[in-house]
Amino acid sequence: MKAGNSRKTGRRGVLIAGEQLESLNFAFLESSTPDSDFGIDAYVELIEQEEATGKLLALQVKSGASYFTESNGSGYVFRLDRGHFEYWQHHSLPVVICLCDIQRRVVYWEVANSDTIECTGVGYKLQIPYSNRIDLNFSERFKKISIPVIPTGSYTILKTEDVSHNAAKRYSFEIVLKLSMTEFEISHIVRRVTEEGKQRKYYRNSLGRERWGDSKTHVVWTFIYLNEEDRRQRNHFCRSAWLSEDIDPQFAPQVFSGDDAGGGIVIDWNENYRENSVMLSESVLLKEEYLEISLPLADEFIDIQTSLQSGLEDLSRCAVDEISFLDDQRPKLQRLDKIYEELRSIGRHPIECQEFHERFTEIIALLHNVTIYFSETGLQKWDERSRIRLSSRCVADAGEKLVFLQYELEKIR
Repeated sequence: MKAGNSRKTGRRGVLIAGEQLESLNFAFLESSTPDSDFGIDAYVELIEQEEATGKLLALQVKSGASYFTESNGSGYVFRLDRGHFEYWQHHSLPVVICLCDIQRRVVYWEVANSDTIECTGVGYKLQIPYSNRIDLNFSERFKKISIPVIPTGSYTILKTEDVSHNAAKRYSFEIVLKLSMTEFEISHIVRRVTEEGKQRKYYRNSLGRERWGDSKTHVVWTFIYLNEEDRRQRNHFCRSAWLSEDIDPQFAPQVFSGDDAGGGIVIDWNENYRENSVMLSESVLLKEEYLEISLPLADEFIDIQTSLQSGLEDLSRCAVDEISFLDDQRPKLQRLDKIYEELRSIGRHPIECQEFHERFTEIIALLHNVTIYFSETGLQKWDERSRIRLSSRCVADAGEKLVFLQYELEKIR
């Protein structure tokens, strides 16, 4: 019976807090686990000009006479253990503790963070001032504690990807931070990008545009990277997912577990981030190591491209027959095949060599197509004239792109 009464008291406190906040023009959303003493009871979002702002707080509401037994000259003292302290400290939203006096229908509050919570040696305590009440002054104070100052240009969306299919409109965003930020600040960026993603109308092709047009988004994923090297190595600091309530359940993707960031957004913090960073940094080649391997391959590649171009010109004007051409060029085609594989397995190149590596990989892949046209399968699939035409185009395109490869090389030297 006591447990039942305690739940009823707690429930009344949440309802009173919700009523007061909604009367002040806040959106109040109860948590899916409202009876959890360890978790969050509700989320509060600021509404301005009848529009949701994406500015949120997480609330834990405590009700009953027992929470008002200890006080001092300036407020009530709320006791907590280490588990609660760490949970609230690492939550993706600022957490506010509310003490609800049910009889007087007064709700006192204070932010729970390292600045307000004091370690006593045997536990922790939070002083909740008598002056902190949910009243007309709450809105301005809400803004100060719910909205981190995120400088313009503090992050870049490096990739916006339309990953929609016929049953759901979906977007994925890759974000690189430019400044050092707290998890709270990063959470704010996730919410901002997610809100923007809900309104996007970018489509990768005309079919997607015809299918979804001005329709609302069903799914938004974000991936946060602390720097471009992390993004290149696919070592995210955190990832998030948001699913619209309108999505057909049978087409809803499975969402990973993580922190509830409010508004239906789940953030998964990568617990292995630092371990992965150390491991990946140790596997990245030094600039001199990379160039020592790649430059000889580039020189060989240029020789092969020149030889193929000359041989194909002779073949196209019937100066040699195809058998003679293959006898002369087959060793070079075989070597080109190996260069292609060697470059792919060269190891992790340093980020300053990124553009050179990408350009080199692109050109080799382009010229590597010649090995396909003159393979056993290619000799059966294409006639001689088609083989010459297709191969000559690849060789010529590769030759033109060598200028850009040389340009990228000069940039890193």
